[in-house]
Amino acid sequence: MFSAIKRFFSSAFKRLKKVWNKIIKGAFGYFISQVLEFAQEAVRSLEMADLTNDEKREQAFTDIRNEALRRGLNFKNNWIGIIIGIALAIVREEF
Repeated sequence: MFSAIKRFFSSAFKRLKKVWNKIIKGAFGYFISQVLEFAQEAVRSLEMADLTNDEKREQAFTDIRNEALRRGLNFKNNWIGIIIGIALAIVREEF
């Protein structure tokens, strides 16, 4: 009897875990996509600016962080760096 109960809860937990992972991945993707659009605009606008690469990156970082916070999203610094890298790759692919 206990093994049947264990199998039931184990199976239910596995299904719940799969659903939870899909929800988390979907929500994270949504948040990234929200900021990524703005990040591309920020990178495009700085592409031709008369600044060093470090100054451009710092300005893009500040702009993207502020926009994310304005939208109620709070990313850690390393995630913003990754978003900048993705946006930069997309913008460079356009040119």
